[in-house]
Amino acid sequence: LEKNRDLLHSDLLQLLASCETQLPQLFAANINQVLQRLASPLRRNGVESQKQSVATKFKGQLSKLMQRLETTVPHFIRCIKPNTLQLPGIYQQDIVLQQLHCCGVLEVVRISKSGYPTRPSHQEFANRYGFLLQNF
Repeated sequence: LEKNRDLLHSDLLQLLASCETQLPQLFAANINQVLQRLASPLRRNGVESQKQSVATKFKGQLSKLMQRLETTVPHFIRCIKPNTLQLPGIYQQDIVLQQLHCCGVLEVVRISKSGYPTRPSHQEFANRYGFLLQNF
């Protein structure tokens, strides 16, 4: 695994290599070998360059989803079960109300009613505001 790998600055590596004791020099030599192996051209052209981070994959997938949504007209159909027994002719009001609440339908209706209590038909709207277009 190479995640969460923080590289040391070159001046810190030089400081470790310039120490008189053997242990920091061994650390510096080992780190330099690892860095050279990571920077080799074989690894850059191989699998390493094809790996993407999770954020990059998510961003690409989100972009594809947004493009698909912009080119289509999505419609949502909510199926409501009238009873838990799945039998015809039986209607359980509390079950239906719970499903409508969980799907967000009741909230959409509440917002719609508060913002637009009445919605005129197209013909009514054209009759009322059509005079605004005559000047253009």
